[in-house]
Amino acid sequence: MAREHRRPGGLGRPLDSIIAGARSGPDEWAPATDRTPAIDAVVAAGLDALDIALDLDVAGYLHVGPDRGPHLTIRLAAPVPDGGAGFAVLEAAARAVEQDRPVGRVRLFDIDVVTIVTAGSRSRGVHLIGRGEPALGSDELEVARRLCLALGGACHTVEEAWTAPVGRPFGGAERTAS
Repeated sequence: MAREHRRPGGLGRPLDSIIAGARSGPDEWAPATDRTPAIDAVVAAGLDALDIALDLDVAGYLHVGPDRGPHLTIRLAAPVPDGGAGFAVLEAAARAVEQDRPVGRVRLFDIDVVTIVTAGSRSRGVHLIGRGEPALGSDELEVARRLCLALGGACHTVEEAWTAPVGRPFGGAERTAS
């Protein structure tokens, strides 16, 4: 007879329900929005790496996943006086991620910004990178493209890991000894 698959009680409760302030890992009953947002740390580290390698004026990433929706992280070298500039960045990023071009260009903050689109099985993303003077050269653009593909791949892998069913055997069926 197969066991009923239900949320455990007693000793099987998640750690955060037993110890206040503790963070439990994802489980099959937790919605994706309740799971650890590990992708934010990956994006932050990736944007740091891009900026260190290329000395950028604009470095950003828009990640669109199935459960969290669009999430934009943007870093600017100088403050922007226009309060609506964030919406312009979000619009440009959203347009770029929906297009079928892996690499494109947009103009933001009087800078030519390169867009690099990546996709996983459950998410899509677009990097926005640019520098005023001197503009990015062809060698730097190739380094940027490769770094963005690596960062995008890492983000999509994290997304897949956190949104995949947890605790179920491969194929989704529970196996029991008979």
